[in-house]
Amino acid sequence: MLSILAPRRSGRRRYSDSSGINEARDLPRWVEKHSLCRVGVYSLDGPTQLFPDKKIIMAIDTVHEVEARLAALEKRYGIRILYAVEAGSRSWGYPSPDSDYDVRFIYAYDYRRYLELTPPADVIENHDDELWDIVGLGHPQEPHAPQEGNPSIAQWLYAPIVYRQNREFVQAMRDLLHITNPRTRLYWAYRSTAHSLVQEYILGKDEVNYKKLLFTVQSTLAMRWVETRDAIAPSLFSELVSELVTDESLLAEIDGLVRIKSESDNVEGSKRLFPNLLRFIEDSFSETQPPFAEDILISDAPFNRFLLRVLDLPA
Repeated sequence: MLSILAPRRSGRRRYSDSSGINEARDLPRWVEKHSLCRVGVYSLDGPTQLFPDKKIIMAIDTVHEVEARLAALEKRYGIRILYAVEAGSRSWGYPSPDSDYDVRFIYAYDYRRYLELTPPADVIENHDDELWDIVGLGHPQEPHAPQEGNPSIAQWLYAPIVYRQNREFVQAMRDLLHITNPRTRLYWAYRSTAHSLVQEYILGKDEVNYKKLLFTVQSTLAMRWVETRDAIAPSLFSELVSELVTDESLLAEIDGLVRIKSESDNVEGSKRLFPNLLRFIEDSFSETQPPFAEDILISDAPFNRFLLRVLDLPA
């Protein structure tokens, strides 16, 4: 059995491609204190592969299966996959035994397809079975995603599990993200997600789905990360908690909640078991405005140049 975790960081969030298998002394403080071995940890039996640019070990069979499915989609739709990552609970660090694989990718057609009268599909979905949820977004709509504050795209660019990447494309997307710096839009995106979850699954209910409650906590922490760090929130839940939560009662309840979620995605129970978490979520909505100015929108010129580069056309 192998395990690997994201290393502890201090200060402002800085994304890098460094990696390493960490000893117990490198675990996030709250994991050490509460002996929570599931958050940020992937324990696997059988052959494994270490993603060299990241901090995750995945089973070789899984990696090969993903690659085969991506190659089949390329052949079927005549596309070129530029970037493919794992999203969802596996990338957040708290998968359960019944978690599916949420593979997300960005793709491009040959430039001639974009000149046709009937535009090619800008979304490709593949749901062959319950274990695989594979969705791709067409490239021409993606350059503006960072400026529009799409938290999913922003987090994909720094995902802990990367199946395939065109390094030039990824770096260019990251550069665009840092140019636009859409922190206000990201803040409101995370806030809106958390608020919607509270309204639909928590408010006025005695029993809640613990997976939804955990996702609400994660979205709330991501909102606070953007608010306090002026940076994209990390995917790994363990990093959000280790950097933002110091209250012992909160840490203990997060510990218990993740333990429950790690057993199954479909556990429901009384929300009264987590009074401090509920109070933390409520208090996080006390501010009506983020503590920074509106984002500055930039011209389309950088996005147009980027699009031409990816399609191998002269800028």
